[in-house]
Amino acid sequence: MAAFGTFSLDWRAFQERWTKLLADPTVIIRTVTSERGILGHVLIYVDDDPELDAPRTELSYWIDRAWWGRGVATQAMRQFLAEIQAKPIWGQCAADNCGSRRVLEKCGFSLVGTERSFATARGGEIEESIYRLN
Repeated sequence: MAAFGTFSLDWRAFQERWTKLLADPTVIIRTVTSERGILGHVLIYVDDDPELDAPRTELSYWIDRAWWGRGVATQAMRQFLAEIQAKPIWGQCAADNCGSRRVLEKCGFSLVGTERSFATARGGEIEESIYRLN
């Protein structure tokens, strides 16, 4: 289902991305854990892409595939969002990723649009759903 990122295939790219994220004081990251260990992560960062009208706070998360469909992402995101004061928060996912769409919706995000984006993990352009939490 995932469309973005190829970090599981490229350890160096993974390390570079996480080194950058951990060094940025505006990034807030939480590790998702259980008694069985690390299940994933959830984070927010400021996207200041010049193509945007203004910088915006973006949500990102990843949950190990073995834990999909068990409510882990929804529970982790709800706990994380309870800590975050900055609003609005933006979230995006592949339009055909029903699981991620449902997690965002359960956490109060509203669908505000779609766009076409290149998805590295899929090797092509896909439709992406854009969500916002006010």
